[in-house]
Amino acid sequence: SAIGMSSSSLEANANGNVNALAELSNTVTASTVTGAATANATGNAVGIQGYDINLAGNGVITANASANIVAQSSTINGELEV
Repeated sequence: SAIGMSSSSLEANANGNVNALAELSNTVTASTVTGAATANATGNAVGIQGYDINLAGNGVITANASANIVAQSSTINGELEV
């Protein structure tokens, strides 16, 4: 998991901009010569979670979250599972 800003219950007081960035890259590779190759990849990305945000004046709240999750499997002889 990737989280830009996280809290169970907090306040963020700001005079200006609030930026939260979460990036996740997850690659899983499985390979075998005989038998079954299985690859499972999971994950998530969250920009802002669990905040009350108060802006004192002008400002911008920006939350960016991206996830690139790849599962690859290969086998020469046998079964292939993805």
